[in-house]
Amino acid sequence: MMKRAPTIPTLLYFIEFIEGLLQNKITLSLFMSMFFFMFSEIRFEKKTYEILNELFWALEDYEEDPELREKGGYLDEEQVREVARRVLEKLKNYFEELNR
Repeated sequence: MMKRAPTIPTLLYFIEFIEGLLQNKITLSLFMSMFFFMFSEIRFEKKTYEILNELFWALEDYEEDPELREKGGYLDEEQVREVARRVLEKLKNYFEELNR
């Protein structure tokens, strides 16, 4: 049985991880690979899961090829980054809530 990850360290990790993407320290491709692996391996508490799930679905909807993207209604990299910005803000707000 998977143990639930501690909330605050998990939030801090994902805050830094998403900031790395937004600051172009890692590519979207590498970010996706790492995110999908961690998302499948970590058992999050409910609110953290709900916040990160928004980014999960944006990454699932990402398509690099412009022709396929247009035909299938997929997201481009900038749209994924916008979702990442929103998720980052939600994670930071949740972290602040927990530290009051």
